Amino acid sequence: MGFERRRVQGPTIVLPGQPLFLGSIEVSPRDIAHRCGLQWPDMHQVGAGQGRAGGSAPTLLEGPRLHYAGFWKRVGASILDGLIVAAVSFAAFGASRLPNGQTNPDEVFRVLFSDQGLVEGLRGFLIQWAYYAVMESSPQQATLGKMAAGIKVADLHGNRLGFGRATGRYFGKTASTIICGAGYLMAAFTEKKQTLHDLMAGTLVLEKR
Repeated sequence: MGFERRRVQGPTIVLPGQPLFLGSIEVSPRDIAHRCGLQWPDMHQVGAGQGRAGGSAPTLLEGPRLHYAGFWKRVGASILDGLIVAAVSFAAFGASRLPNGQTNPDEVFRVLFSDQGLVEGLRGFLIQWAYYAVMESSPQQATLGKMAAGIKVADLHGNRLGFGRATGRYFGKTASTIICGAGYLMAAFTEKKQTLHDLMAGTLVLEKR
């Protein structure tokens, strides 16, 4: 009986006698489980005589358990990130961009809705998008706020996001926001503590362990 060679991600079933490979090197299931920090049960634990040849049942390899970040940790991280983005945006635009340091509301609105203001608004948007998408797809998997809270963003298997998925997650926040912020509150009630944009992007926010 032949076996199909495929890349394994997440929990998988390994049949007795099925080979495992690291690249082109064949390794024993027990050895690779030990090196990955997994537990390979003894044969008496998986049982025998369950209708399979040789009286051996399939063995389930289970990876490390995922620990979902709590709602209030996420709130704290979001507040800190908001302050950081606001500070960077203010530094990029700032009151110094107003004529003679004007603080008159009419003058402020005139500048904001001028061609210069629109350009600066676009620049602020690009700064915010890059901040979240680049940092959440980085090896740290977290913005500065999330790093401070000890949490990170991952896919549904706990793996690092690609830049494309991190970008999709960022734009998904629009949907969480336009319904009066209810998309963010979903993190307090969903099974895996996911917001609406997490569900849309297929992501999780996890505790760093």
